[in-house]
Amino acid sequence: MIHEFLPEAGQRLAAFDVRAQADASAPGRVLAFFAQLGLTPSRVQMRRFDDELRINVTQDGLSEHAAEVIAEKLRAAVLVRAVYLEHQLCRVAA
Repeated sequence: MIHEFLPEAGQRLAAFDVRAQADASAPGRVLAFFAQLGLTPSRVQMRRFDDELRINVTQDGLSEHAAEVIAEKLRAAVLVRAVYLEHQLCRVAA
């Protein structure tokens, strides 16, 4: 059974778009940054394109500063090629 994450109105969301080398350890390395902070992402999606993994992680409840810190740490990680971060504010109640 798949459950869809539906954020509450006014909730902050940080959407991380991580581009990494297609390596079996890359997803674990990316998610480890969240786990080290005791965070469980709201949503994780991953797709492989030839030699690249695109890992999308959505985390609720992060301040913009905290999200930027995580993004910078991800950018410095082994196997990570690029990280794009988008801040979102949920405007409509689920």
